Amino acid sequence: MQYRKRENLTVQSVDEETLILDLDSNHIHQLNPTASFIWELCGGGISVDRLTELFAENYDIDGKTARVDVENVVRQLLDLGLIKTD
Repeated sequence: MQYRKRENLTVQSVDEETLILDLDSNHIHQLNPTASFIWELCGGGISVDRLTELFAENYDIDGKTARVDVENVVRQLLDLGLIKTD
């Protein structure tokens, strides 16, 4: 399964965080630096396996910890409707 950012969102980076305005619901979401990192990678369709590899490399953590963190963030982004699956 691959993930992509949903359309109809306005995105602004502030320092290492990301602010996302959902134009459909008029909700604003604030992503912390680690969630922002994952969000940015979802631009062109990416798997959880690849997200995990890149996350582990960038944050210098083991694969198991990275997988848990990535799955949690992806689940939250899906629940918020900010990303979608291919």
